Amino acid sequence: MKKITIASYLLIILVLAAATVVEKFEGSDTAYTMIYSSLWFKILWGVLVAESYVEKHTIVTVACLFHGHPLGSVDNITFSVQSK
Repeated sequence: MKKITIASYLLIILVLAAATVVEKFEGSDTAYTMIYSSLWFKILWGVLVAESYVEKHTIVTVACLFHGHPLGSVDNITFSVQSK
């Protein structure tokens, strides 16, 4: 998952750099129409936000479980097994 997040960050950086070049040579209206307001650009941002949220949530959960955080620790985990 981390590789996908890094790849998404790199892709958004490249797209923003390209948008800057387009804006410099073609104008702000063209850059806005071609890139900033396009559906694929909005989807790319959404994917990046979702990946970052999942990555952060996973890291926080693992940290709480294994570092004795007040929200939870390994000592507080109980397992129950039910047989049918």
